This record gives sequence, C-alpha cells and structure tokens, in this order.
Amino acid sequence: LEGGPGVGPGGEDLITLEAEITELQRENARVESQMLKLRTDITAMEAHLRHGDKETQVISQRNNNLSEYYESLRNNVITLLEHVRLPNGSGGGQEKLGHENFDTYLSKLQTLCTPDGYCSDESNRPLYETVKSALQDFTVLPTPI
Repeated sequence: LEGGPGVGPGGEDLITLEAEITELQRENARVESQMLKLRTDITAMEAHLRHGDKETQVISQRNNNLSEYYESLRNNVITLLEHVRLPNGSGGGQEKLGHENFDTYLSKLQTLCTPDGYCSDESNRPLYETVKSALQDFTVLPTPI
C-alpha cells in the first residue's frame, strides 16, 4: 500500500481537500455573518430614511398650512383696511394697503411697536394709530396648524 498504514492512494490529497473545505466553511460563515450585519444595517438605514421622509412631509404640510393661514390673515387684514388710507411715513401722500405693500407695512408695524403695544417713535404714531383703530375689533379665530 502506498502512503503508509491507514492511508490509501490519494489519502494525503483527501486530507488536504478536507482542510481546504473546513477553511472555506469558516470563511463562508464569516462572510455570511458580515452579510447579515450589512442587511441589518441597511434595514435600519431604510427605516431611518422612511422616518426622515415622514418628518419632511409633516414639516412640509405644516409649512403649507402656515402659508395658507398667513395668506388668509393677510387677505382679511387687507379687506378690513381696504377703505383706510394709511400714511406712508415718509411725509408724502397716503398709500392704500394692498398685497404689494402689506408685508412692508407689517414689518414696519412690528418694528414700530414695543411688546406692550405702544408706538415708541412719535414720527410713526399716525400709522400705528390708524392701523390700531382699524383693527381694534378684529379677532383672530384659533386655527389648527
């Protein structure tokens, strides 16, 4: 018999092949473990992305609601003030409030008035008093946003 006692022809090749198979099985198990970890990571990332997409949709809808609410308030204020002539604050004539200049007047009113509702700059008092008297009966209904 070739190869010594208990080892038949090609016995060493068989032992080498078994060792290679064992090594390949270990490597395969390691790669499968990595694949499982990657699948878990991908699933977590996809869930995070879906959550982010939902948050983005909620924020976008809320922004749209706020914009619509602002436009509604803006239109209501313009309607209330459409017959009121507002001083332009520059010493010139009077200017009618419209969509074009509403935002300018709103910004101006915000800067003119202190938190307690008093116009601190006397030169801007006519604008403040005009708008204050025109809006004194205006009530804003709570709107879910």
